[in-house]
Amino acid sequence: MNFRTIKVLMTVLLLVIMVTPALVAQTSTSGSIEGRVTDSSGAALPGVTVEISSPNMQGTKTEVSDAKGKFRFSVLPPGTYGLRATLSGFSPTKQGSINVSLSRVVTLDVRMSSAVTEQITVTAAAPVVDITSTTSGANVTAQAMQSLPLARNYVAAAQVAPGTATDASGPTVYGSSGAENQYIIDGLNVTGVRDGQNFKQLNIDFVQEVEVKTG
Repeated sequence: MNFRTIKVLMTVLLLVIMVTPALVAQTSTSGSIEGRVTDSSGAALPGVTVEISSPNMQGTKTEVSDAKGKFRFSVLPPGTYGLRATLSGFSPTKQGSINVSLSRVVTLDVRMSSAVTEQITVTAAAPVVDITSTTSGANVTAQAMQSLPLARNYVAAAQVAPGTATDASGPTVYGSSGAENQYIIDGLNVTGVRDGQNFKQLNIDFVQEVEVKTG
């Protein structure tokens, strides 16, 4: 592999847009929640019923923790989720404000207490950092695009990611040209064939989230 090839691979910019909260089997248009359920001593709890719900998802999803207390929900529409864990002999545990972003894995530590009295334990908010990924870039929500001084188009969200600038062709990443980018909308590559530019215009009000990958 020559130096030129390495440069292109390391500086490619990937924009992924989530226009609607449809459930699609592609990691580029969805996120995940995973975690481990333990008791008050830190021991794994198998057989725990873990249920998640969100306004961006029809109905609920349910998983049961395995022998190591682990559970995982894949292919989730980006949005805010709530979690409820139940097991006979333990107090139900709830957790809210779990923010799932494009291509990100939210890792949770769910701790349950023995049911001495009937009560519901509410844990702290979920972490926003994906500790399972080495990808660099940024996720920009619709709320952020509305509040930041950005142009009224989704490509402008690339300015939020570190190492980005612009040239005549579009956003640049760590010294690459704007013609080296790739633009993907809901899993569909819309990059211009001739010049490598973005020719697809979207009403910014219909964009739920923009993912910028810089490395």
